[in-house]
Amino acid sequence: MLAGDELSLNPSVQPLSSITDEQRDALTRQSVEYYRRLLFTDCRQQTIDALKYEGPVAMTSGFQTIGAVAARELMSHPKTQAGMKALTAAIDKGKMAELYKDAGLPTPGFETVQPAK
Repeated sequence: MLAGDELSLNPSVQPLSSITDEQRDALTRQSVEYYRRLLFTDCRQQTIDALKYEGPVAMTSGFQTIGAVAARELMSHPKTQAGMKALTAAIDKGKMAELYKDAGLPTPGFETVQPAK
């Protein structure tokens, strides 16, 4: 569980969010309980080992991994994928092919597209 409700506080997306303070508080409590269970119960020994052998950076890395997994789950939803497909379709494939070519890389999916002029 990612405490995604905090993302709604970002001024860039705040106008798109309709979460109430009460909903945010409830989601925060759920997230705290989730992290508490992971750190102190379900993954206690793994947390101790990570801290022992990797130091405090292990906590940062662990939370980054949880965030990445949550984002991947959000992005895998069919409606999100449809939106991303529409976004991708609108990108200038010729210019994208030029970027790959200029970087010395093959142009996956753009091989048959002529570069934009």
